[in-house]
Amino acid sequence: MKVRLGLCVALLGAALIASAARADVASFYAGRSITLVVGAGAGGGYDSWARFLARHLGRHIPGQPTVVVQNFTGAGGLRAALHIYNVAPKDGSVIGLVQATALVAPLLGTKEAQFDSERFSWIGNMSKEYSLCSSWYESKIKTVRDLFDKEFIVGGTGAGTSMETYPNVLNNVLGTRIKIVSGYNGGSDVYLAMERGEVDGRCGAALSTYKVVRPQWLAQHKLNFLLQTSLDRDPELPGVPWIMDYAKSDEQRHILQLILAPRLIVRPVFAPPGIPEDRLAALRAAFDAAMADPEARKDAAITKLELIPMSAAETAAFVTRLYETPEPVRAAAADAMNRRDRTKVEFKAGAKPAKGKAKEEE
Repeated sequence: MKVRLGLCVALLGAALIASAARADVASFYAGRSITLVVGAGAGGGYDSWARFLARHLGRHIPGQPTVVVQNFTGAGGLRAALHIYNVAPKDGSVIGLVQATALVAPLLGTKEAQFDSERFSWIGNMSKEYSLCSSWYESKIKTVRDLFDKEFIVGGTGAGTSMETYPNVLNNVLGTRIKIVSGYNGGSDVYLAMERGEVDGRCGAALSTYKVVRPQWLAQHKLNFLLQTSLDRDPELPGVPWIMDYAKSDEQRHILQLILAPRLIVRPVFAPPGIPEDRLAALRAAFDAAMADPEARKDAAITKLELIPMSAAETAAFVTRLYETPEPVRAAAADAMNRRDRTKVEFKAGAKPAKGKAKEEE
């Protein structure tokens, strides 16, 4: 009887503590807004995902705060990640959604990436994504073979984005002939450049992204899908060649595996390091609830966003595994990403490039 009474008292005490913590969290968030910093410009894929999350996260947080999207562009998400890591308040009032390539940049030696992704307060990941190199239907580049035999000119938005990382890797690891015209303000500008014939295409976008931002292109067959650049094949594109089939050695496969891994956590959500544990727990619970919410699921289907969520624990564990990659593989991957030789053309905004217009990924 005493044991049973003691257990009841302990359970009651735990419930009271949990209730008090929830009340404290509700008191903090009531009447407040949460800033969702997205590392991309308005109108693109990341912005669409951020605004989707903003519509559904707040009602699952105690106090039901409003979630406001802030577009924080530059360097493929690195500026946003640095802002969240070093500048944003560490009180649970700021969360982030940035390109997963930015979050692995520190382990690949990117000098601008002065942060430790393992220290972020992970909230979850909304989806994984497949990736493609694609050309405009009027381009001379029609097939994967053309990537090796002809010059393929793609638009880029800055070092660290998949738009520039993947072409560098394809050139340096597999021997393709891709030329990057860098300096575009966002993925939307690259799409306009494709339509104008200023560039042949782009790398780094997924079929799911085109469904959201350029569905008319798909309906009108305006794209040639040249190569899948993901660790997994897109089941919707069984006939499109896969990058891993072109790796000729274990070293090449290991390099590609590290560089392509971020596509598996392509919509990561996190807060600054060191936010209060009770607020972090509430944000994590709210994220999980939002991802399972029938209303959010219906919204995702209407807006053509494919939800494949991961919990905070799963996302953090994935990042930790990446950071356990042996140093020789990291170094080889960093060299493949950053060695540009004559593959990249820079130009100033307002100037007319040889084949491009004059920074942010979608």
